[in-house]
Amino acid sequence: MAAFVADKTTPVVAFKGFDLNFRCRGYQYTIGKTHAHDGPSPKVCKSGFHAFTSPIDVFRFYPPSASRYARVVQYGLICSDVEDSKVASEFITVQEELGISDLVAEAIKYTMGRCTTGSVNSRALATGDSSAASVTG
Repeated sequence: MAAFVADKTTPVVAFKGFDLNFRCRGYQYTIGKTHAHDGPSPKVCKSGFHAFTSPIDVFRFYPPSASRYARVVQYGLICSDVEDSKVASEFITVQEELGISDLVAEAIKYTMGRCTTGSVNSRALATGDSSAASVTG
């Protein structure tokens, strides 16, 4: 299920994968250039320019052995997927190419930025072969 957000002022910083020639699904991208979608309104997995807000998600579609990666900014009409971090947009600007170590560093920042501090008395407990985590406070 997708949720649409029409906002032409708030850009979304995301991460995109490409083939080795900096193409995605036959479309040629250029670093530093803004690309405008010429087609139906953006919809995740259907239309628009796609990228991920979670850096590590790019590996689901673009394996490191045959891909290049970049930080992008998406704006205009935006469609986000409630199931993962995929975003489809009307406009996309390819900011800079990133290496795998850059993506890992960005993934750590992404994850740490979403962590919350729990109670100082809480402890995670796990025991046995089929253990589960239990948190109490």
